[in-house]
Amino acid sequence: MTYVLRTASLTKKYKGRNVISQVDLTIPRGEIYAVLGKSGAGKTTLLRMLMGLVEPTGGEIEWFGQKSLRTNPRLYEKIGIMIGASGFVPHLTAAENLDIHRMLMGVPSRRYVDEALDNVNLTAARNTRFAKLSFGMKQRLGLARALLHQPELMLLDEPFNGLDSQEMKQMCHLLGSLSQSRKTTIVISSRVVSVIQPIARRIGVLHEGTMVAELDDDTLALKTRQYTRLRVNDDKKASFLLEQYMAIHDYTVMQPGLILIYEQMERLPDIARLMVEHKVDILELCPVQRKIEDYMIELMRENGRGPNP
Repeated sequence: MTYVLRTASLTKKYKGRNVISQVDLTIPRGEIYAVLGKSGAGKTTLLRMLMGLVEPTGGEIEWFGQKSLRTNPRLYEKIGIMIGASGFVPHLTAAENLDIHRMLMGVPSRRYVDEALDNVNLTAARNTRFAKLSFGMKQRLGLARALLHQPELMLLDEPFNGLDSQEMKQMCHLLGSLSQSRKTTIVISSRVVSVIQPIARRIGVLHEGTMVAELDDDTLALKTRQYTRLRVNDDKKASFLLEQYMAIHDYTVMQPGLILIYEQMERLPDIARLMVEHKVDILELCPVQRKIEDYMIELMRENGRGPNP
């Protein structure tokens, strides 16, 4: 497996305080890796270090096996960076702005401008002045700039800011396509958990500068799976009935009287009927879709950093 980006004990201090503390990342080629956390968690500082814009206080970063961007400037040709929509000229059009950046980046042909605009669904706005673009369109123009030179590694800081739900889906579709078709490695910082979850291969949960967990998509699917919550007066009898009469075996007795059922979600009426027929009192019966946000709070609590239950 080829690793595009690695960090070892990456640390950044401001005024004697750790903003990023001992972060270890190993990201292979073609992976979409999401750094999730609340405002102030350290996401932007971490991304800026990975971009080479902020010098670490301690630890190391490797890009494509190299330990310095400054001594290996050609590595920048492999990296696309998005930090909001800064660096554009207000009175120039979307296409004119991208063309300037194309020349600064040494991209040989103007067709890359057209391709980048098309990729982010901004072709119709190519002749619109930057100042007249909506905030969401400006964000997408920032992504188009990062795509201009068809990089192997993309580092995107909060790319979903200002986008509506449809624009978020379009951007996720584009990023997923880049990862699959071009094997582009993508690192995204975000607070929008529900949007990034379907495309990210792994998610790092950052809290107060510390990576409290790394979750792969299998773990996420398991931890956020849908289930039926059944609360009864006799969990032993209810469990027996579920197994014998409905062939339900994927369940957990969480505590006396509380059963979580992870299969046959469509059969809630049958479960209710079965319990009533065998004189088991039902105190609660409802479907639950556990959100990843809930799991993140649980992780932080386990690490001594989250809100109390």
